[in-house]
Amino acid sequence: MGQPCANESGGGGTGGAPQMLPALRDDLRLLPGETLANGAPSWLLFDPVRNSYHRLERRAYERIAKWRVQSVQTYLARNNETEEELKEFVKFLYAQKLTLLPPGEDTESFAAQEFASKPPLSQIIIHKYLFFRIPLLRPDRFLAAAYPFIKWIYTRPAIIATIILGLLGLYFTGRQWDEFVSTFMHFFTFEGLIYYGLTLAGLKIIHELGHAFTSHHFGSKVPVMGLAFLVMFPILYTDTTNAWELTDRRKRVLIDAAGMLSEIMVACLAIFLWSFLPDGALRSAAFFTATTSWVLSLLVNLNPMMRFDGYYILADGFGIPNLQKDGFAMGRWHMRETLFGLGEPAPSAAHALQRRGLIIYAYCTWVYRFFLFIGIALLVQALFPKAIGIILFTIEIGWFIILPIFKELKIWWSLKMKILTSRRGALTTAFSLAALCALALPWQRTISAPALLRPVQQTDIFPTESAQVKSLLVI
Repeated sequence: MGQPCANESGGGGTGGAPQMLPALRDDLRLLPGETLANGAPSWLLFDPVRNSYHRLERRAYERIAKWRVQSVQTYLARNNETEEELKEFVKFLYAQKLTLLPPGEDTESFAAQEFASKPPLSQIIIHKYLFFRIPLLRPDRFLAAAYPFIKWIYTRPAIIATIILGLLGLYFTGRQWDEFVSTFMHFFTFEGLIYYGLTLAGLKIIHELGHAFTSHHFGSKVPVMGLAFLVMFPILYTDTTNAWELTDRRKRVLIDAAGMLSEIMVACLAIFLWSFLPDGALRSAAFFTATTSWVLSLLVNLNPMMRFDGYYILADGFGIPNLQKDGFAMGRWHMRETLFGLGEPAPSAAHALQRRGLIIYAYCTWVYRFFLFIGIALLVQALFPKAIGIILFTIEIGWFIILPIFKELKIWWSLKMKILTSRRGALTTAFSLAALCALALPWQRTISAPALLRPVQQTDIFPTESAQVKSLLVI
């Protein structure tokens, strides 16, 4: 399931604010959003060209609502806002291509706007070989035609019947447990592997259709479905970006979880049918569907530290659209405060429990990704030819592990005066220097190791006739 994270108002792009404010595009739409965790309202700015949503809080919403083509001086005189804040907001508008044309319609500013919306080529190449998407179809027409035939699945009787069938299947399976367990051995045959692959492909299609039909059920359009490649491994995806229009958080969570719930429903039906199906392909497929398929799906998709279903369930469940961005910012703030006690304000206005959750999420994700990227680097090195594999391994480790650490150390260096004037910062610096000295200086000045004393030269002597050498006179 693909669901881009909402963008915050702000972000880099061009130089300073123009003499005249740029005109916003006429096709942009302001939509009501959900109530935030702190009780404040929010709004959504929908860009139909890029099919993207930008969540706006009250300040950003008031800017958009009052936006007119006028001079910067006139705008600042009428609004309680600094020129620096206006510059940052105009950068955001340019970077997201929300304006008709750059101010003055000159080539230089147009090029700057285009440059602001695109990451560097090196960053595109590094990310594309790890993950890229291929859109295959626009499913809205199919969903509208097929929905009347499957809408009964969303009724309470259907859900209760599925649960009952699953429980009955468990009961019947318990009576044939030995035969059920022995079915697993069939997957080690060539025929079993074919059934395994076909069943897995069918279940993943059901998984993505679960997202798509649930989005349609709640009145949200599905712009595209397609094929994505994660480290060259193909996976299906469904773009449910339009679910941002739903102000009911529970509906968005159900869309996020619909793929896994679909697989569990199929597993309930499969374990019931297994007891009645004859030996063969269908029974093998039912066994796999009822056992390993949904378990593997939960293990992979419920992981919130990667942008799979679990991430969006957690983000929508707690009402944090930019979970990863906010979590990482909060984690970096907590780490600096813990180490140096700078006394800087928290980057998020979340309440105490939510703030603690963001910090825990950040630390867990950093540790998980550290080992994940090392694993991906080793996998890439093994999959590609040796020369290319070494280069990609170096890029992977350098870009995803060393570079973020270097960027954080660079920020620490820029804060060196605040760190050294802080009591906790001075203690942390002294402790770090002591640890480095302890690692650099030898702890032991003598080395003890087992050894074997052998002669420098050795000669083997054999008698010329059948005899025994009893003594050897060496001169």
